[in-house]
Amino acid sequence: MMYYTPASITLDTLSTYWYYPVLGAGLLFVCDLFGWLTGKVWARPGEGPTFRLLVALPNWVFMAMAVVEPIFREEGVRVVLLYNLGITFYVWTAGMTSFRGGETLLRMLRNVLLNPQTVALMIGFVLALAAPFLVGMEKMGSEELQALPLYIGILSPAWETIYLLGLTTLPISIFQIGLLLGAPRQSIDVGGESPVRVGQLVLLGFLRLIAAPVLCMGILLLLMWFGLPLSLSDFVVSTIVIAMPPAVACLAIVEVYGGRVRLTANAILWQTVAALGTAPLITYVAQVVYRMAAG
Repeated sequence: MMYYTPASITLDTLSTYWYYPVLGAGLLFVCDLFGWLTGKVWARPGEGPTFRLLVALPNWVFMAMAVVEPIFREEGVRVVLLYNLGITFYVWTAGMTSFRGGETLLRMLRNVLLNPQTVALMIGFVLALAAPFLVGMEKMGSEELQALPLYIGILSPAWETIYLLGLTTLPISIFQIGLLLGAPRQSIDVGGESPVRVGQLVLLGFLRLIAAPVLCMGILLLLMWFGLPLSLSDFVVSTIVIAMPPAVACLAIVEVYGGRVRLTANAILWQTVAALGTAPLITYVAQVVYRMAAG
């Protein structure tokens, strides 16, 4: 059973854990600053914005869910979903300054409020709070649908279609990456990019998969010292979110705004493979660090 739904999001959890969206945005800011600083040192000419994005932006929902859900179940999924609020807001405002410089605050807010991802996210949270029976409706039978407070069985085919469409977005994105990497160089316009070097990929992988989560672990420990109430599971889940490889959305961002497409596709592919080893390691380290800090 997968809990890839906002079933654990209620008014009670939002009022109790209101600080998680803020924490998500704050940790992403730390990663963003880290990506900008390291890009100043190691990025090749013209690759600064892409370098920063690949270091800063983890796959904070889909891959984080795949790691968190089997271990922490709904409690962990709740943390990931609440982080999603803050991270999404940050990505489409301050996180896009490398590609969309010179924007006013009003324009940045308009971008985030009208962004389809933000709109879909807010609709999902509103539905989860206002109509919790919708969660998991695509798996209900006719008798269960008729037992709902409002009989909407006639809409179940449309609901199932939307659900399946949502599930296909990640595979389609991965298929797009495969097409890009497998196609002849001359068949795709990549803006005259220089060849992707192995050392460059290794450096980006170390910064994203190892250095960034370790840095954020230090930030979390500091916040706990100042009184932030984090349990072991909350601390570990927070670290896992940051320890994921670059988000598949990075490819769409660099394609639209003129970043380094081949570098991004290679980084997503090879870091996703590398994360099979680094994610368990970071998860174990996070547990050890928390227990040491808690005495």
